[in-house]
Amino acid sequence: MKRATMISMLWISPSDGTDSIEVMNSILGWAANTDQSTYKRMVDWIVEEYDLSLSTARAYVQLLVKLYLLEGVREGYFRLSDRARAMIAEPRDAMRILADQFLRRCIGMVELMEEFYEFGELFSSEIAESLEARFPKWKEGTHLEDRLFWLRLLKCILLNSRPSRTTSHHPVRRIRVR
Repeated sequence: MKRATMISMLWISPSDGTDSIEVMNSILGWAANTDQSTYKRMVDWIVEEYDLSLSTARAYVQLLVKLYLLEGVREGYFRLSDRARAMIAEPRDAMRILADQFLRRCIGMVELMEEFYEFGELFSSEIAESLEARFPKWKEGTHLEDRLFWLRLLKCILLNSRPSRTTSHHPVRRIRVR
């Protein structure tokens, strides 16, 4: 089976993000309880269940594959990985398993956490400056903000809900390790 590539873009970042992890867990639960876990059926179920766009539903499935939570077994069919089965079997461990997968599979997540551990509390503009040499494109979009969003959802960091001030590239938020 072909190995998933590292995640460079995180397309799923709803404005408040409170439902993203629940949606991912629900998709895994659906996949665990169906005999016909095909890509098309999974995407159709997500669109129907959560009233999401087709592109967002596809992004969820792709993210779960890249996080090694869904595995392709043959053309268009999926099954749960051992990690996903562990998440379902022990819901208390689900967040830890998911955070571990994001840190392992998503480009720049480990480097972000290293910044927090080194400095404790940072503004997002300071992070962008510090990591600019390794991630020059992070100035041009939401790469950094998307990663901060997921780290907050995964309870790895605490993030102010409102920017303290803004720079030309990033809203500036005070952030600290949880």
